Amino acid sequence: MNTIKKAQAALEFFMTYGWVILIIIVVIGALIFFGAIRVPIAEKCIFPTGTGLYCDKFTINAGSDIILKIKNSLSDRINISGASDISYSGNSCVLTESTAIDVDSSGVLVFSGANCPELVKSGRKIKAIISIQFSDPSGFAKEAVGTLIAKIS
Repeated sequence: MNTIKKAQAALEFFMTYGWVILIIIVVIGALIFFGAIRVPIAEKCIFPTGTGLYCDKFTINAGSDIILKIKNSLSDRINISGASDISYSGNSCVLTESTAIDVDSSGVLVFSGANCPELVKSGRKIKAIISIQFSDPSGFAKEAVGTLIAKIS
């Protein structure tokens, strides 16, 4: 009989404090969702393994353009075409000029366009899709799709 009362007391304890903890988690989640609490985001530019491209650095100029420094880790020189773009919520920034990047070298890509200023408003968080169209010296066309997550300053 004594063990039943201890079990009941333990169950009541966990139920009472369980509801309190659940309510606290829901309130914190609501505050984050509605923007009362700002959660810092990790800024990153990522291409999947196997594409041969590595996003070395990136700069986002509010209201104008997005600049990526891409490293070629493939065994051949690549030519990045003007068909490359960065898109976010229906807006896109296109590559301003084609660029050639040698083996184990980096090249700077500048993305701009009519909808680009809408894409890069100051203080905004973006998660954009990067599409890089490139070809090797043999002329074989390839595409590398990556992700850019950043807060515009």
